[in-house]
Amino acid sequence: MSELKSSSKHAEGPTTEDRNLSSKLQSMKFMKRSAEQAKINDEKKREQKVISESHWRATYASSDMPREKPKTRVVYESSYLKMPKEGPSGDQVDIGRRSFKSFNKETDKLNEEYEERQRAEKLVEEGKKMAVDDQNMAKVLGSSKESRTRPAPPTSLRERNAEHKRRRQEK
Repeated sequence: MSELKSSSKHAEGPTTEDRNLSSKLQSMKFMKRSAEQAKINDEKKREQKVISESHWRATYASSDMPREKPKTRVVYESSYLKMPKEGPSGDQVDIGRRSFKSFNKETDKLNEEYEERQRAEKLVEEGKKMAVDDQNMAKVLGSSKESRTRPAPPTSLRERNAEHKRRRQEK
């Protein structure tokens, strides 16, 4: 029975016992979560109280009564996902867990494996772009040599005339 009472006290909010705890203990995740939960519960109670009080209040659209702006509460949640971000050179820079001076060897190993996979995927994509299938290769190699080694068309009027004369002489 005493265990049930002590657990219900912690759910209601911080007590004098909680205030006497060490800072290391208070900085632990479960303690932070319980403190945050207590704040959320207090805020919900205040909101319910405001709603119940305003239920019977008549509101007028007069200029003498100041209007209260609703307060917005923003909750930030951390994520362990690696989010791609473009760097200055246009390449994607990976944002995620990092290890300072090889402090966390497992994180370093995971990052190296990820980077290696990315490099391999890039090589495969480049290989697909450069790959020529057998039919296209046979078509290109099977065509006559003249069509493959055709000189660039002349650009100036003199070059065109000289080319035209040369062709007449060949015929």
